[in-house]
Amino acid sequence: MTNNNILIIEDHPLMVKNYEEAINFYLDETDQDITFSISKATNCREAYDCIHDFKNNSKTINIVFLDISIPGDESLDLLSGEDVGVYLKKYFPDAKIIVSTSLSDNYRLSSLLGKLLPSSVMIKSEMTIDEIIEAFKNVLAGKKSYSPKISKIIDNLTNNQHNYIDDIDRRIIYEISMGSRIKDMVDILAISRASIENRKKRMKEILNADNDRELIITAREKGFI
Repeated sequence: MTNNNILIIEDHPLMVKNYEEAINFYLDETDQDITFSISKATNCREAYDCIHDFKNNSKTINIVFLDISIPGDESLDLLSGEDVGVYLKKYFPDAKIIVSTSLSDNYRLSSLLGKLLPSSVMIKSEMTIDEIIEAFKNVLAGKKSYSPKISKIIDNLTNNQHNYIDDIDRRIIYEISMGSRIKDMVDILAISRASIENRKKRMKEILNADNDRELIITAREKGFI
């Protein structure tokens, strides 16, 4: 008998129920000798604790249902589900990640895809229980499962690296939102003043922002901070 450890990182009870229904449907339909052990987390702190519980007990995380917009924990430097996904992959690089997100902005999705390389991405406003079941079945079979929109973004990733907003960019935006000055960010981020200024300029072009205030507002709207 094969057992798969599943970690559901999601703060909406209805979504958790949908994932559990998809898992149960698979069990009812399959003729494979397989079981699933499910763990749950509703925020970044709980997800962090789950990851370390698996690690400390020498257990593997096989599949992760990951909501991007879960409550963060600044003390852990985990501001979103995306940060949790990156952290999880440090310890469980072979874990198959099924992302669910309400984000629809191409730039934000490109950043997410580039860092997590998820096995599946589902847009919450478009997803149905049937799509969840299909994505779960595909991921278990070792297949990728993307909507046409996500597939197009993936196809364009390698040709649009200048549009990519990375972790340092996100931290710069966060520090700006907290009122940090450039000279403070030099010490905080351990990068040069020129590098910070160049990154700010590029991000303003990407997000079509004329000033720092617009950069912060747009970054929040698009889910970067």
